[in-house]
Amino acid sequence: MAVLSYAGELSADASVSDATFAAVAEFLNSEEIVELTLVIGFGTAALLVAAIALALVVPLSIASYFLPTLLSLAALGNWQEWHTRYFSDAALLIGGRWLGFWMTMAAMVANISLFNATVLTTTRMPSAMSEDGYLPPALSSKHPHFGTPWIAIVISSVVYALLAFQTLVQLITVYMWLRIATTVLTVLAGWRMRKTHPELPRPFRIPWGRSGLFYVVAAPLAMSCVAMLGSDSFGLRWGPPALLLGPVAYVVLRWTRGAGTMKA
Repeated sequence: MAVLSYAGELSADASVSDATFAAVAEFLNSEEIVELTLVIGFGTAALLVAAIALALVVPLSIASYFLPTLLSLAALGNWQEWHTRYFSDAALLIGGRWLGFWMTMAAMVANISLFNATVLTTTRMPSAMSEDGYLPPALSSKHPHFGTPWIAIVISSVVYALLAFQTLVQLITVYMWLRIATTVLTVLAGWRMRKTHPELPRPFRIPWGRSGLFYVVAAPLAMSCVAMLGSDSFGLRWGPPALLLGPVAYVVLRWTRGAGTMKA
């Protein structure tokens, strides 16, 4: 609402040119805004505070990304020049060195906070999978003083450091493949549950019978195919290998478990 209100004030200001609105509109429809939204980070932290997620995430998202983006584009109108760190460049062009410096410092604090939230949540997944027997037992080891899965944290941090050699756009394209795989598995699980447990009590049931189920499954599959085929060269090169790691790990796990059962 704040963004819309500001846009309304701009529309009433005769000093704002049509070219500025065109630049803002074209940027908001470009892939850069998707990249900024995907790495916003508040979604990860919101997993820990689901009860107040909407009350915090929406205002923080608007205040941290959308408003600075909108205001910078309104002042400069140069969305074609935007790249991964352009908030600092925009602040430098608008307010001089002091604003560019403080914007850079704020970005550093935000990135550290984002990384801290990522480590806080993602390192618990290999630890939990280790406790369930899907990963080596060492990953579930707890620190004697802090009670945190310190081995999982260290290994995850090494992986993050290696990923830092790639650009943001490259990481997002590979992440898109993995995220699509999660979505596909989710909708296929719904289709499978409808087939194997049709009478199972559930809080929500997909309406319209088979037609509704077909739509819920087919629409994400179609959109996923379009997104995958439309990936850049880096995503097409590394997205499929990243996906194949899951089935390979599953086969290896089943083989090792089978071998352990036979020995027992």
